Amino acid sequence: NPDKKIFSVYPNPTNGLVNISYTNLDKSGDIKVFNQLGQLVKNSKLNHYLSETTLDLSSLVSGVYFIQISSSDYNETLKVIKQYVPDHSLL
Repeated sequence: NPDKKIFSVYPNPTNGLVNISYTNLDKSGDIKVFNQLGQLVKNSKLNHYLSETTLDLSSLVSGVYFIQISSSDYNETLKVIKQYVPDHSLL
């Protein structure tokens, strides 16, 4: 199906920055990041003219997050793992 919307997220696990790449989008959408409790922890926009967008998750605690990408055309949820990064500035 050439019209299938394809989303991928990398690197996964991430230390903070994640790239979301996508193809075949006709319309821009919303990006929402939820934690494991279902709480919305980050909001962003997806521009369908581009083929990739970057999210900064470095302010979030380590754990599993769900990135929901949606518009009236598509609805996709990607799972991403935020790794623990030791803060060397505290040493």
